Amino acid sequence: MPSSGAPAAAPIATPPAISSPQAASPDAVWAAPASVSEQLWATPEQVLAIALQAITHEFQALLDESLAAQREPPPIDTHVAANLVLSMLTTVYRWHEPGGPVTPEQLTEQIALLLKGLLP
Repeated sequence: MPSSGAPAAAPIATPPAISSPQAASPDAVWAAPASVSEQLWATPEQVLAIALQAITHEFQALLDESLAAQREPPPIDTHVAANLVLSMLTTVYRWHEPGGPVTPEQLTEQIALLLKGLLP
């Protein structure tokens, strides 16, 4: 085939294998990459796990601030509370039936009652 004069495209590099000890375990999908080079080649699952960890950390910080502002804060482990609340809120779709016996307004009211002790 005749050359068009354009330079040939460079071959696409293959990502390096992740060499961290976590990569060998079945839980490696949820392990954050340990180095910058590993972050460049993070799997979509690892990127999602990193984002979810960041969201949980931010929500935990919000809970810490909220409880610190209360005169008599309940003895709550905010790491556990953040994970419980976020898990609850992100799985409502699994059991709530739109048009079912629990209206969106009732659901909102129940969630607000549960969170009342955490967020004044």
